[in-house]
Amino acid sequence: MLLTPDTLKAATGCTQERADLYAPLLSDACGFYKINTPDRLAAFLAQIGHESVSLNHSKEIWGPTPAQRRYEGR
Repeated sequence: MLLTPDTLKAATGCTQERADLYAPLLSDACGFYKINTPDRLAAFLAQIGHESVSLNHSKEIWGPTPAQRRYEGR
């Protein structure tokens, strides 16, 4: 399933620049991890859009707190 920059921008609220940068990479990841149905793609994009604040962050922006250390160590 090809992920276009327009789809990525609409789904995550990211900028056009970030959509152009990340769409090819995320499209490859979708193929590798078999994110190949509309439902799977919608769930994936919703999650990464939320977790990255519209593709603005690529690493944790809080902590590390004791709770985060326990979570990350699982």
